[in-house]
Amino acid sequence: MKQNCSYDAFYDPQPNGFLNCNRHSDALPIVVNCTGSIYTEHRFSTCNPKGRLDYYLMYIAEGKLRYQFGEESRVLGSGSVVLFPPKCGYHYQNVSEGKVYYFWSHFTGSDVERVLKGYGMGDLPFVGTVEDDRGNTASLFEGLWRTLIHKKLYFEQSAGLKMEAILLQLGRGLQPQRSNEPSLSKAVLHMHTHYRERLTLEQLAALENLSVSRFCDVFRQAYGTSPIRYLMGTRIKTACELLKTTDLPVWEVGEAVGYRDVSLFARQFKSLLGMTPGVYRSSDLAELAE
Repeated sequence: MKQNCSYDAFYDPQPNGFLNCNRHSDALPIVVNCTGSIYTEHRFSTCNPKGRLDYYLMYIAEGKLRYQFGEESRVLGSGSVVLFPPKCGYHYQNVSEGKVYYFWSHFTGSDVERVLKGYGMGDLPFVGTVEDDRGNTASLFEGLWRTLIHKKLYFEQSAGLKMEAILLQLGRGLQPQRSNEPSLSKAVLHMHTHYRERLTLEQLAALENLSVSRFCDVFRQAYGTSPIRYLMGTRIKTACELLKTTDLPVWEVGEAVGYRDVSLFARQFKSLLGMTPGVYRSSDLAELAE
């Protein structure tokens, strides 16, 4: 993927159709308009005083870029994350002596504001540095890029999930857990081994000897989401595997992962994946279960 590349997340046969990816949409929790990377040794400058209609995320893997934030000029290097909100002007240029390599994505959606706040990027425009990433963010961007290239059935939903995975990865790197905070290993292990059971925040917090409010705060800081949403994700991921690998009726799959109410199972499944369990089972969405 080390080349200049851009791919929009929807089909537009018109001339210069890629430019139309600059859009606002509430069709899904997260809608990826386009994504790609820049790998070059040439000097360049990009300026858009009016900004875009969507969010603009940049992650610098190598080299340096100079950004202009109002009257302030800042040079940012490897591991830096920059996020511009809609209608926020931006100006940056390559100031590297050699190559510069960065990933970018334009995204929108009905749930973006909440997701960004949950991962510590709610104060926009956002600037931060990811610590000890080890290439994980770059790999996630490449996975998102491939999803938009192949455009398989329900690729929009898949792209949205992968975009949130990128934000989660960045959130973890931007907010490393402090050594004096609880590891939460007991609660997390309990969720993974007892997800079929009815679990309460009181039970999980007690495992870490924390109050419920303190437990929720520490959990969100460590994992970028709430304990309830984390548990729901664990159940739904297991449900995806069962839907793809067994012939169990949907209601039995729901019961197998901890839902006594099949309608609640269907609602939460759709809230995460944008489709019902039945539609997921009949579609070619193996990558979503990864």
